[in-house]
Amino acid sequence: MQRIGLIIGTMDIAESEDSYLFQVSLPGVRRDRSFSCELDMNGEVVISGMIVTGEKMIHRLGEVFVRKTENLYQPSPFSLSFRLLGPIDLVQSNLNFGRDAIFEGVVKKQMNG
Repeated sequence: MQRIGLIIGTMDIAESEDSYLFQVSLPGVRRDRSFSCELDMNGEVVISGMIVTGEKMIHRLGEVFVRKTENLYQPSPFSLSFRLLGPIDLVQSNLNFGRDAIFEGVVKKQMNG
């Protein structure tokens, strides 16, 4: 039987004249202090945190559910990295982890001038 489940780290990168946009799919990732995104001036992006899906026992609305399938990732730390298309300005970035499980960053290109 084929195992299916969440796909963590699927991403898109887009470019404008002066900025880069990246969008990374992070379903099941906890939005707390364990989550981080580090950028370096060469355009390297490192995202890390905790996956919180896949628990055996789930407590919701005063009830306890026991998982009968195992298609989701098990709770564990994760890390992924990728490089944008060029150097970036570390001071000018806007990062947002939306409720839709999409982590999005807009970072300015480093302009030689």
